Amino acid sequence: MMNSLNTTQDLPSQLVNDTSIHDSEVHLEYHRSYIANISGSIATIFIALVSIIGNLAVIIASKWDEYLKVQTGNKLIMYLSTIDILTSVFVMFPSAVAVACDYWPLGSNYCRAHTIFNYLCACSSSFIIAFISLDRAIAVTYPLIYTTLITDRMMFMVYISVFSLGLLFATIGSMPGWYGYNYSLGVCSSNYNTINQEMFFYSVIAGASTCFYFPALVIGTCNAVILVTARRCHKAAQVLFVRRLQLHPLNYSHMRKTIKSMIVVVLVYYACFTPYSVIKQLKVFFGINVPAWCNYLTTIFIFISSAVNPFIYAILRKDYREAFKKIARVLAERCIHCY
Repeated sequence: MMNSLNTTQDLPSQLVNDTSIHDSEVHLEYHRSYIANISGSIATIFIALVSIIGNLAVIIASKWDEYLKVQTGNKLIMYLSTIDILTSVFVMFPSAVAVACDYWPLGSNYCRAHTIFNYLCACSSSFIIAFISLDRAIAVTYPLIYTTLITDRMMFMVYISVFSLGLLFATIGSMPGWYGYNYSLGVCSSNYNTINQEMFFYSVIAGASTCFYFPALVIGTCNAVILVTARRCHKAAQVLFVRRLQLHPLNYSHMRKTIKSMIVVVLVYYACFTPYSVIKQLKVFFGINVPAWCNYLTTIFIFISSAVNPFIYAILRKDYREAFKKIARVLAERCIHCY
């Protein structure tokens, strides 16, 4: 989620359970009602469970189904699903506990770990989606060299690079004295209370540009290239996903549905993240405050972004839909045999 972007550096943070809390957010007008807290906590747990089950199904299908396993580009989808599962376990569940308790009950050390996972997963997701768009642009634009250029080893190196870069930003954002529990967001994040205004400003610019705007620029450019190239020459687009070690490309219908599904994934991802980014930067650059409930709603939207991708694949991609059905049949048969 990048940083919390609060600019109340003139007020010291309060300590609850040895955890720093953004001072402006412990005022009474920020506090949610008991019903709102319980509802938000239940909603977060539900979203987390749906995300874990759905993304596990995507990973299992991609590794188990022969048709999906040979599609090199699906490795990035598996990596994105892995990040979404990490988000569910290490970000959503602790957030649900804190919201239900109406304060952060897990201590300062875990608040720092929560901050790290918060930033790591958010930045890594945007980078992976950018690389997914780049992968498709290369497949459409340079179909003859795609199979030799984009290999499983290359995909793994991309994942390691993305994970390392995300971890770097997460570590910086969780330095001692820089993080705390953001009550209005329901998560631990950087509060910048101990940072001067100039450093705070540049930190906001660097974080937003690297983890949000730059990936968005890459995604927009790559998808524009894909659409233009696909319209200009269908033959060039027919190898969007090429079977590894085979020369025969998949059919154009599959390519078209794959492009559509990933464009929807991108649109949903940025639809979920944009309210958070816009609201926080309106506060930083223009001093505009929104109602307190809007801040927590942006957190729920970001959590939803980790749970919707499996549904997009199931609805728009026949190959994943058929793989999910096979997995369901196998599980049903095993359950029957157990009884």
